[in-house]
Amino acid sequence: MSTKNLAVSFEKWAGAPETAVLGDWVLTATYPGEDSAATGLVDLSHRPKALVSGPDADGLMPLDPGRAAWDGTAYQAARKSGERMLFDLTGPLEPAWPGPGYTDMTDAWVLLAVFGPRAAEVIQRMAAIDFDPPQVSGPFYAVTRSHGLWIQLINLRRKSPGFLVAVERAQGQNLAAGLVHAGHAVGMKVMGFKAFDAWFLGSGR
Repeated sequence: MSTKNLAVSFEKWAGAPETAVLGDWVLTATYPGEDSAATGLVDLSHRPKALVSGPDADGLMPLDPGRAAWDGTAYQAARKSGERMLFDLTGPLEPAWPGPGYTDMTDAWVLLAVFGPRAAEVIQRMAAIDFDPPQVSGPFYAVTRSHGLWIQLINLRRKSPGFLVAVERAQGQNLAAGLVHAGHAVGMKVMGFKAFDAWFLGSGR
């Protein structure tokens, strides 16, 4: 059976990880010392992602550009009318996309998450935009520049701060390095998927 590896490597910063195989993916379950930090960075690139256009996009949640929403399985985000980005965080790792307007982007986009009480401070060092506009309720979505990279950013706006950051796969390592550097000042630690799952399904709500 063939397996897939994530495009980003954190070992030189985070220590030797404990790995696990989920579906076709070899993933990092935990990193040494991650329990000592309240704010974390995790690679979620194994999670299904899609670009949806045309009638299939029109059949999804109604969203104005710059808005995002949680549908119970994925975050849907709108960059423009007639287009949606999907970031599935809890569904099957190999989803059956329901229509021809869905383009699978799972292998094309690296998806990282910054979460915990000082997550906003990390993102402030990465994105020179207002990612928490008071006139917008609910999750906020933007496509913006970050140190020479085009990134997709979702402010999840949960009780505990959290952000999704996506970039083209070829730029994933550069984005990860930038986030690690930005998080150093606030004591952020690189974490495995188990820490994110516990945050997302528990205290992050």
